[in-house]
Amino acid sequence: MEIQIKRKCYDCKKELQLIDFHKHSKEKYGRAYECKSCKRKRDKEYNKRNRIKVLKQKREYDTKKSLLNAIEIGNVNIIERASNRLLMILTN
Repeated sequence: MEIQIKRKCYDCKKELQLIDFHKHSKEKYGRAYECKSCKRKRDKEYNKRNRIKVLKQKREYDTKKSLLNAIEIGNVNIIERASNRLLMILTN
């Protein structure tokens, strides 16, 4: 017989199964305090309010990622373009 542990969402106050919460090792039962749908809703609102900041972070992350990939491959042209792009992002 399998025991179903339920947890109450901090935001919507619904009692849901643990699978409806993201993993979070420091929280009770190793799950986050808000359910996945409430977290998704909160993240969407944040992204909408901070659109420019989020886009800049994404652009910076993508540029760093492409620079690291280019270094790994050893492609000098891509390294040069990505490093120039990263410098441009960081100075703005």
